[in-house]
Amino acid sequence: FFFSFLNSSDAFTLRFTSSESQHITLVFLGETPGEAVESAGRILDVVDGRHKRFSCRVCGTGAFPTPSRPRVLWAGVDPVEPFQAIAADLKAQLAD
Repeated sequence: FFFSFLNSSDAFTLRFTSSESQHITLVFLGETPGEAVESAGRILDVVDGRHKRFSCRVCGTGAFPTPSRPRVLWAGVDPVEPFQAIAADLKAQLAD
């Protein structure tokens, strides 16, 4: 489903990513100290409780960083609005 590409000169090697590594990025935290990760986890639990469950489908694909030199293939989701609402809630809570 998701793949990583390993560059070897001009050739690409395709490697499947484990299901444990597959995710949807709602907010990118970058380098984060351990105690901040724990705090973010507690915030995520609170935010999770404020949003209803919903169904989505995978649609659209792309490559990161560029299609000509891919390292990761990604897939989009539909609808995006529930994810956007959760992401906005997370960002607001993390800013506090």
